[in-house]
Amino acid sequence: MAITWEIKITNVQVATKRANVTATRTDGASALPPQVYSFTEVPIGTPAERLSLINTIKTRVTERASHNAQVEDTVADLEAAGKTALESWELTR
Repeated sequence: MAITWEIKITNVQVATKRANVTATRTDGASALPPQVYSFTEVPIGTPAERLSLINTIKTRVTERASHNAQVEDTVADLEAAGKTALESWELTR
């Protein structure tokens, strides 16, 4: 299954052209939970404002992916170093 998105727009304020927007990204090939991006009272009245919101979501997805990759690298390094250190220590006991 591919990546899918669900967009929910609630609390629309017609006078100010603002609303609450929740974008949920689901990766059907991943065991991880969906990623949820929420925005409160975001302007949605013009095509430019809507495009800005979409670009903000794209930026957040990219930032999250970069952060997750950094965490995975750090964890992998720590696991490898810890394994080596503890196995070396066991040899001296």
